[in-house]
Amino acid sequence: MHPLLARTVETGDQRGARLLSARLAELMMELAFLQERRYRPYAKWFGRAFEQLAVARELGPLLDAGAEGRLEALVLLGRCHDQLGITERVGPRIEQFSVGIADAVRPYSVLNTGEYVDATVEAIGDRSLRDLPRVGSLDQLTHADDTLITFTDWPAALAERFRDQLGH
Repeated sequence: MHPLLARTVETGDQRGARLLSARLAELMMELAFLQERRYRPYAKWFGRAFEQLAVARELGPLLDAGAEGRLEALVLLGRCHDQLGITERVGPRIEQFSVGIADAVRPYSVLNTGEYVDATVEAIGDRSLRDLPRVGSLDQLTHADDTLITFTDWPAALAERFRDQLGH
């Protein structure tokens, strides 16, 4: 389960949990399209097109199961990534969520996604692309929580990196 989803469930925020659960399912479906090198259509056709993917027979029921199927879905997508052969094999593994502040660990089970990111970046053949800073997307700034904004230099560093990349 995603740590934010686990936290919303823990606090009794059922509506928030449903919203996050739907968003996570959408992201996993988008990843399936990428892995199968298929066009991800807009919302009107998204579910129907997903059914045509090879992984849909196994992934679909896991996503339909809600929070209970999320970890299995992530492990399946990790195995699918490894089968693509575009990176060194990582091997999906479920571990406890590391907050990244003062060695804090929360009791939320997550996939070892950081290892997949590292392997993917390492597989980029063009060194000038591989060495670009990992700034993420604008969503990270516009949807960030208060801890990230208030207690880190991340927003200023992100703005500086974007300016550098734009040549300003």
